[in-house]
Amino acid sequence: MGNPLSAILDNTFSGKSSCRVLWLAYNELHSLGTLAFDGLTNLQELHLDHNYLMEVKLGLFDTIPDLILLDLNNNRLTGLPPFLFSLQSALTSLDISDNLITVLQRNTLYGLTSLGTLKLANNKIHTLEPGSLAFAPNLTQLSLENNELTSMAWTVFASENYTEGGGKLDSLEMKVSGNDFACTDEMCWMKEEFVSWWDGDSYAPECTNGDWASLSLSCQSKLIWHTVPSLLY
Repeated sequence: MGNPLSAILDNTFSGKSSCRVLWLAYNELHSLGTLAFDGLTNLQELHLDHNYLMEVKLGLFDTIPDLILLDLNNNRLTGLPPFLFSLQSALTSLDISDNLITVLQRNTLYGLTSLGTLKLANNKIHTLEPGSLAFAPNLTQLSLENNELTSMAWTVFASENYTEGGGKLDSLEMKVSGNDFACTDEMCWMKEEFVSWWDGDSYAPECTNGDWASLSLSCQSKLIWHTVPSLLY
């Protein structure tokens, strides 16, 4: 086998427009030139997982607007710049799990209007800024397990499509086990939108029917919260 790749320079893939899937996983990538993927105009899947990337530069994905799947899991990313995905309107699956991200900024997901699956598990996320998920209005699966969240206000979804007690949350499956949530008034919206299970196995009291005191017992445990529209109306 050849030596693992440590960097991708600008214009490395020039003239490779027929490439649709690029597998760069399980290398030793530390850096990517801003124009590293220039020329891959028809690329649909990009696998960059299991590398050593500490940052992703703004503009890196601008030359691959037809991307459908992007996998960045198991790197060393501490954050993602705002507007990084502003041209990725076709992207449906984004995996950023198993990194070192601490904050999801408001405009990080800007442009991801087709995104259905977002994986952010096993990071160090303690803050989801207001509106940080509003630019992904078609989310159906959101994974936030094993982070450092203590609260999650409904305003993370705040936009014309997401409003308190309604909107498009009825199509969202959200996994949040492994966070140390405090049952505060800021999280009362979950009583209206979600039903909880202990670890996704044995049944726990319904957030929609129980009072906040009984829900606080669930908040001390690992939860998987799903929207179940038939129980909400």
